[in-house]
Amino acid sequence: LSTYTQKGFWELIAVSIIGYALSLVVLSKVSKASEVSKVSMAKHVLTLFMLELMLITVFSYHKLGFLQYLFGFNDQRLLSTAGVTLIAMTCLLSIVRIWKKLSAERLFAIQLWSLLGVTILFNVMNLDLFIAKHNPISYYVNKKKYTDYSYLLGNSYDNHADWVRLMNQAL
Repeated sequence: LSTYTQKGFWELIAVSIIGYALSLVVLSKVSKASEVSKVSMAKHVLTLFMLELMLITVFSYHKLGFLQYLFGFNDQRLLSTAGVTLIAMTCLLSIVRIWKKLSAERLFAIQLWSLLGVTILFNVMNLDLFIAKHNPISYYVNKKKYTDYSYLLGNSYDNHADWVRLMNQAL
């Protein structure tokens, strides 16, 4: 499941980059076009394309959520969730931009501030402590779930505030 989710995440990244670049090219061509029917058709097709990209993000959320539900949080899973959220937000903002309610500069500013906000949040927030307290990474043996204490106690020093509780649980 983890490999499947990772593969899907990287496919989403690739498709999103290609799709976003394609949408920028089409939008630049549409803004120069003069025939109203062609412009309208291009906007509708581009909107459908962005909605399809958003649907792909929904599938990624589903896989990530299922993986986190079964095996708990880890840094990579939480960062991937933030990445998928930023991609979904970009697709949604692109749809708004297609219909001329948002300038390219404003869209870029929102993307930049959102990325900066997520970066600051993950740097200020003690991610490893959050993971240890809320949904620690686990594994299964004979269909029985076990907390992965070796990961939690050896991952980093950031969750040291929870080590006593984790060690007592492990005992």
